[in-house]
Amino acid sequence: MNRPLVFFDDTCGLCRRALRFHRGRAVGKGVRAIGRGTEEGRGFLREGKALEEDGDSLVFVDDEGVHTHSEAVLRLSGTMRRPWPLVGRLLRAVPRGLRDSVYRFVARHRRRGTRAVDEGARAYRTHPTSAPPRAESLRDRR
Repeated sequence: MNRPLVFFDDTCGLCRRALRFHRGRAVGKGVRAIGRGTEEGRGFLREGKALEEDGDSLVFVDDEGVHTHSEAVLRLSGTMRRPWPLVGRLLRAVPRGLRDSVYRFVARHRRRGTRAVDEGARAYRTHPTSAPPRAESLRDRR
């Protein structure tokens, strides 16, 4: 595999912001991010290359395999500049069950506070000829 792949919920504002944060701190080419709602993402689901049952999880695919939940986030941190790889290694000391519980809690509540951004992403997906709205302009509309 040339570079790691991240499969994410592209209608989730938190997910998109996290990947934007990563992109600004990535080492080298970083990772290849594919949104679940894109044509390429749907193709991965059809071909069984992504874990369909993990719809609420970030999926990180590298040479070592497919990683979900907190392990996906920690693997993603390893592709960033310092201090993030160190943070990821330190967090691996926390038992995976506890890490995944925290991950699932955040995943369940991730749309709170990002609803306007999420609605804008859904509108963009149904009308892709227009540019997706910026988060700032959506907040001003309330």
